Amino acid sequence: AGMFPALLPPSWRPSSGHKGLGFGLRPGLYLGANPGLAVATLLDPGAEWLGPGIPPAAAGEYCLETARSPEAALKVLAELRPARSSRYLLCDPVAGGAMLVEVGLRPKVAPVEEPFMVVSSAGPSAEPNAERLRAGLAANVGWITADKGLNLLRAALPGGFYVVLDLDAREGLLEQDGNRQSVRL
Repeated sequence: AGMFPALLPPSWRPSSGHKGLGFGLRPGLYLGANPGLAVATLLDPGAEWLGPGIPPAAAGEYCLETARSPEAALKVLAELRPARSSRYLLCDPVAGGAMLVEVGLRPKVAPVEEPFMVVSSAGPSAEPNAERLRAGLAANVGWITADKGLNLLRAALPGGFYVVLDLDAREGLLEQDGNRQSVRL
């Protein structure tokens, strides 16, 4: 993940049973993992308000507290009442599978069979950055390392905040303004 720095820096939140990264005051983006599940919330800036309910980041974090597989997380998400339409990337770090789950008025579950990229600020100013990242990822499919991931993000989004999670190695890297932190999942 690469993003421009926010007013409040992201915080790495270890908990009993899972670890994750939360961003800012408004719970919109959350990345985390436990021994059998990795979750990324993907909230679109124009996400549809559905009424009182669970914010997407809180739902992602709750999945990590209660589920140990993407299938179990899918059941948890189906039982929660969402506040906004959102998407969740649910990964199995043991078997290597992943699914993209859309929650809201038109729920949908789709297996992730090919690499994909999420660009939340699409538009003319973001297109060169997204294209550069897309080309770098395509050139490195199958042999990307955490360090190489950071280099690709730095090149595509100079001056940003970067997160690289390696689910196979159960580790990650966070970097902002040249300050780098290693994390264990």
